[in-house]
Amino acid sequence: MYRPSAFQSAGISVRRAASSGLGWTLALVGFLVGLALAFLWLHLITPFDNGRLQPGSNAIMAEGLVVTPLERGPAGFEAGDVVTGVEGRPLQAWLTDGDPGWSVGDTVRYTLLREGEPLAVSVTLGRYPIGQIMAQEWGMLLFRLSFLLIAGYVLARRPASLPARLLLLSAAAQFSASTWSFGAQISDFVGGTSL
Repeated sequence: MYRPSAFQSAGISVRRAASSGLGWTLALVGFLVGLALAFLWLHLITPFDNGRLQPGSNAIMAEGLVVTPLERGPAGFEAGDVVTGVEGRPLQAWLTDGDPGWSVGDTVRYTLLREGEPLAVSVTLGRYPIGQIMAQEWGMLLFRLSFLLIAGYVLARRPASLPARLLLLSAAAQFSASTWSFGAQISDFVGGTSL
């Protein structure tokens, strides 16, 4: 009667643990990439007012939200404007309300502080400028996508390797964080669209 040695039994359990770890790794990678794609999709289906909260800046202040427009419009936001209200209501009142139901082409009135002076600005909502964001952030996006693909290739070649799994998790986290460069927008706070 054949009895496997202790080393052979340990090898079998190590392989089972490795395949189990691979499953969890791929599930977590899928979750992280899914979050990034959901954030992007959410921005593509909601109207855009050109009021972007600049990533990496202190855009949330006690007075309101500091915006950095992607494009300077004739009657829109200017860099450094602090939005304090929308449609005559303070931002705090919008945080708990549902979706305001705005569509592309609607005009929304914002109350803001420009260089400390109160001002009302009407903005016509448009489509999210994904092409413009991609043009500004192409290098970072290309790096993170390449990192994810290379890490996926390494894992495909060495699926039982813990460092390969950690490399893929790191790449997926970096890819997921790339949506940070898209920035939040005022509509994310008005109605709680994505925050």
